Amino acid sequence: LALSVTAGEVRISRSRVQKTFLGVFSTKVVIEDRSEVVDTNIRVVEALAVHSSTMRQCSFQGSPEDRKERQVVSVAFVSSALYGDVRLPFDRITCEDTLFHGDMVQMTKTGATLSFAKTKIKKLPNMQSEGQVHLCLEDCQLTDAITFHKMKLGLRNVSMLKPCEFDSIVFWDKVVDIVFPAQTNFRLTRFKEGLHGVIASGCTFDGCNFGFSQNALSDCLLTQCTFRNC
Repeated sequence: LALSVTAGEVRISRSRVQKTFLGVFSTKVVIEDRSEVVDTNIRVVEALAVHSSTMRQCSFQGSPEDRKERQVVSVAFVSSALYGDVRLPFDRITCEDTLFHGDMVQMTKTGATLSFAKTKIKKLPNMQSEGQVHLCLEDCQLTDAITFHKMKLGLRNVSMLKPCEFDSIVFWDKVVDIVFPAQTNFRLTRFKEGLHGVIASGCTFDGCNFGFSQNALSDCLLTQCTFRNC
C-alpha cells in the first residue's frame, strides 16, 4: 500500500501500519498510543515523534527536496522499541526510555547526535556514522559492561553497575560527579574539559589526556588506578 498525503501534521494513534509507503508531506509526523508500525517507510520532512509505540523493520526515506531550507531534521523516541537494523537520516536523534533491539544503527547525516535519556541500557547497538559518532547519555543507568569505541561522548548523571571500556573516546564536556567501577579501562581517551567530582578506584588509564586546565582534575578521587603514557 502506498499512501501519499499533504498536511500540516499527521498523527497515527492506536493503529497498526504494515507494509506501507507513507509518503506524507508534513512538517511533523506523530506515532503514538501503542501503535505498531511494521515493514513501513515513513517520509520525514522536518520532525518525527514516536511515543509508546513499536517499530519493526522500518525505514525513513524521503525526497532530497524535503530538506530544502530546513536546518535540522529531528526524531524523538519516547517509551518505544525499535526492532531490526535502523538507518536514521536525521540531524538530531533523541531517545527517552527507548531501546534498539537490532544489531546496527546507522546515522547518515554528518555530525548527527544520538542522545539517550532516562533509560536503563544493557547494551548498545553497533553505531555507524558518516563521520565520528556523537553520543550523549543523560540520567541513564548502564546495567551491563559496555564498550564505547571511537566516538565523541557526553555523560551526564550516568550510573554504571559494571566496569565499562572507553577506547579512542573524546569527552566533549567536563565529566562531572560520576563513579567509575573498578576495572574500568580508558584507552586513548581525551577528557577535553577535564573532570570534576569523579571517583575511580582500580581503573586503568592508558594514553589518556585529562585536559590542560589547572582544574582538569578538580575534586576527583582516583585511587589504586594505573596510569600509562598519560
